[in-house]
Amino acid sequence: MSPQFVLVLLLLAITCHAHVLFSRSLGCTISTRPCRLRVTAHNFSGSSVGTFSTSTCSCSLDQDECSEDWSDPRVISRNLLSGTYNMTIQMMFCVRNNLRQCANAEIALVVSSSLLLPTNLVSQPCQCSVALPLMLKRSWRGHDFLNYHSYVCNNDMPVCSGVNAQCADIEDGDATYSCVCPPGLTCRSNEAEEPHAPFHTGVCSL
Repeated sequence: MSPQFVLVLLLLAITCHAHVLFSRSLGCTISTRPCRLRVTAHNFSGSSVGTFSTSTCSCSLDQDECSEDWSDPRVISRNLLSGTYNMTIQMMFCVRNNLRQCANAEIALVVSSSLLLPTNLVSQPCQCSVALPLMLKRSWRGHDFLNYHSYVCNNDMPVCSGVNAQCADIEDGDATYSCVCPPGLTCRSNEAEEPHAPFHTGVCSL
């Protein structure tokens, strides 16, 4: 595990602890809000590089307690692919959720965080028809200074053609991805070439 990632996990733990002190006193007032999250990050070779879990709210008296058993049927797991890490996010709910199928090109999941790994489920309106990793569609910084990431179903994101293919449009840190780079390539901004330009593109790079 790299020293940089250890530092990120330490800062994340501090952030999550403060978040838990505030949010655990709150009830899970809507069925789509998870009571517990666990995120595992992997490098591109598939090795685990870090895991954290946190409670986010309390189940009401007429519901079962928020389980710590991650094999519970109330858990929904999603694999997320991004340019930095591959992640598995597991979401424990107070009640079992039956999500509808996503429509074509519909956003399947939105998460947010103040750091690298997601600490909050913003929305999960639907599930993909095929159990493949979700693909990063957009990354942006909100007015609340949190980092937001939206994901679409795997079959809604084409594969880029190869090295130097355009993979994203970027404006003031808001990146919208048009395709996913092939294995071994990463979508990188060309900002270094035009540091003062208001708009940048991302290209598939080694």
